[in-house]
Amino acid sequence: MKIVVKTDDLKRNININLPMCMITTILRFTNISSSKYVDKNKINSNFLTEFNKENLIKGLKYLRKNHKGLILVEVDSPNGEYVKIQI
Repeated sequence: MKIVVKTDDLKRNININLPMCMITTILRFTNISSSKYVDKNKINSNFLTEFNKENLIKGLKYLRKNHKGLILVEVDSPNGEYVKIQI
């Protein structure tokens, strides 16, 4: 996964290359829960509390294998900032 951040203010651009195996390992060994961010009073908030890490890891592996080079986020703002996240 490549993350690129360019700004006019900084003299350097930020380029981060993260291997997908590192991202999936971090997901496996961290406790991620979205239940603390969901309002318990809302009726349709159940789908966010049921977070399945294995499905997310399988999805990331599928994207890496079948859609290498897919651009997830590409934002170019009028003030000169540019952000790109690519698999």
